[in-house]
Amino acid sequence: MRTRLLGPHLGYSENGAPLRFWALENPMGYLYNFLGNPAFYFQPWMFGDKSFLATKRTAIWGYFNPPVKTTRKRTMAFISPHSSKRDQVDKLRENTGWYRASAADRAKTPEGFARAFFKANP
Repeated sequence: MRTRLLGPHLGYSENGAPLRFWALENPMGYLYNFLGNPAFYFQPWMFGDKSFLATKRTAIWGYFNPPVKTTRKRTMAFISPHSSKRDQVDKLRENTGWYRASAADRAKTPEGFARAFFKANP
């Protein structure tokens, strides 16, 4: 319910004036059903991350300058964050680091992306 109420108001100040800059980040999920297509998608590997979060696809909505990706070609194998009802080959690529990490660690913004975003939006 709150998301439906919030969606039309994103990008405006408390007094109703349009904002020049705003950003809302969320891993891929259902938020696009309420807010529409995001302005930018990224995976941490695109900004040099090689950790267990490197393939965590994330969306950003808002008014901002998109950051410049530092890595153009993916050099790592696909890492599946979850395992269920898949064949043995998929289980070999399972991202076991994902399960060992706390929710707080999984929620951290990747450093390479944060630096690139800050540089694009001083």
